[in-house]
Amino acid sequence: MSMSMEFDGLDELLDALNASAASYPDVAENKLNMVSLKFKSRVIKITKNAVDTESGGRLITGYKMSAIRGYGINMQRDFSGKAPHFHLIENGHELVIPKYRKGKPLKNGGQNIGFVPGYLIVAQARKEFELKMPGYMREVVDEVFRKGGMD
Repeated sequence: MSMSMEFDGLDELLDALNASAASYPDVAENKLNMVSLKFKSRVIKITKNAVDTESGGRLITGYKMSAIRGYGINMQRDFSGKAPHFHLIENGHELVIPKYRKGKPLKNGGQNIGFVPGYLIVAQARKEFELKMPGYMREVVDEVFRKGGMD
């Protein structure tokens, strides 16, 4: 006894899946670029609210996004703070009395007099974006399916 089955629309489904798979890298790259720029602007906004204008202005100009690296599911983009005092404001630092003033040694020079806590600016933005990322990834999936004709 032989049995045969016929599927209607299987070729269209395979074509739609192939079109969706082909559109994924471009869609994902565009969304990664958009999300990373939103992340950077959020970090800038938090910096402006947390840090005084003098230090904050130099911090903001030092925020950099790397070029997108990788392909397909391995794409990534790095955020960094290039200002020399970025790590001090982000993580905090100890207050130390200078050893010398106008070339003369100070009596208590070099002593630690306290700690300035960090603002954790990037950590705040990262925490916010951890909640938003599933929605952004859902948008990528929806757009990939739409471009493949699988509305």
